[in-house]
Amino acid sequence: WNDYRDRGHDRKKGKDFSFLNRWRFLAFGLTLWLVSIMLSLVIGVFESWPMAYLALGITATGLIYSETRRIPFVPNALVALTAASPVLFPLAAGHHDFRLLLFYLAVTLAIHAREIAKDFDDMEIDPGYKWTLLQLVGQRRSLIIIEALLFCVIPLLPPPNQIGAAGVLMMMILALATCENGGELKCAKTTKWAIDLATVFIIIGIFGSPHS
Repeated sequence: WNDYRDRGHDRKKGKDFSFLNRWRFLAFGLTLWLVSIMLSLVIGVFESWPMAYLALGITATGLIYSETRRIPFVPNALVALTAASPVLFPLAAGHHDFRLLLFYLAVTLAIHAREIAKDFDDMEIDPGYKWTLLQLVGQRRSLIIIEALLFCVIPLLPPPNQIGAAGVLMMMILALATCENGGELKCAKTTKWAIDLATVFIIIGIFGSPHS
């Protein structure tokens, strides 16, 4: 849906599929929304309504995200909070474990950091179309904020998750080393790649832990 809403803007960076196939893309997007709503209701009928409400909330957030692009701080925060929200499904299902809230916060911070780093890709075409932290504080300070968010992730991870913590530390080392040698843009790209790699380690650590 975001690709459809940004179809004109994305042409500036060579992405024109949704622009050239506007009506088919719109029909496809609306079909996906309809299926998402129906599946959310199925979850309510066969599983639990709190889980269905969470799924419907995720769907609603996806619909309104593109309309928030000019509101300071909201777009990246909305993506992070929504993308991390599947962590909350066990809570909605009745498994009341406080550790899930900590892990939700950890995932939210990591995704928020990645979203800021991702904005480096479009920093030349975003001004005037989308609000980003880069426009407010610049490249160097944005990288410092990314690093601060990622450092906050480590103490929030489940204590047995040593592999995940090691993955986050490796991510930070790679990102900082790239900042030293290759400038802000290269550092942001390495940070995105490192976050994705660290996510794999975190997942392995959680599912491989006898306490998970």
